[in-house]
Amino acid sequence: MLEQALAAGHDVTVLTREAGKVADSAAGDRLRVVVGGIEQYESVVDVVAGSEAVISALGPTRNAADQVELFGRWAGHLVRATEAHGPARVVILSGAAVNVPGEQKAIGDRIASAVVRAFVRHVVAAKQAEFEIISRSSLECIAARPRESCQDRARGATRSALTFGWVPGPGSVSPIWPSSCCAR
Repeated sequence: MLEQALAAGHDVTVLTREAGKVADSAAGDRLRVVVGGIEQYESVVDVVAGSEAVISALGPTRNAADQVELFGRWAGHLVRATEAHGPARVVILSGAAVNVPGEQKAIGDRIASAVVRAFVRHVVAAKQAEFEIISRSSLECIAARPRESCQDRARGATRSALTFGWVPGPGSVSPIWPSSCCAR
């Protein structure tokens, strides 16, 4: 995402725990790196203040109960920071096992979600907490779901197809299901 945003000419601010982890010498002054953590409100404010949108591809680092609390705290920080300092638009990377109110999953998707929840319940719970906190806020949110992965042989890279659920205001979701972004 970082490469694509910079290639499109956007100014990008990145939050990272490690100072030397994110670098793009070609980006010049269009890339600003903030060293901090999602558990620190001040770091979240530093990243979102003055932005037009927030794109978060964060995911739990392990299948542990502390990740649920961390992602709940992160989502709360994001909501507070964006409501106080802007922007109102947020895109989060979600997951197929995250339940969306009013969603009608096919039987295969319901079975797959149950299996995922059984094996990585804390990961799913963390992303569920993030989604619920953000969806109850005043933010406009898109929750993107990796639906499938495939090999892009032309570029030698793996790409993911995404599904989207739009949360235009407090608590409402309208899912949109594109077929695939993968080259066939």
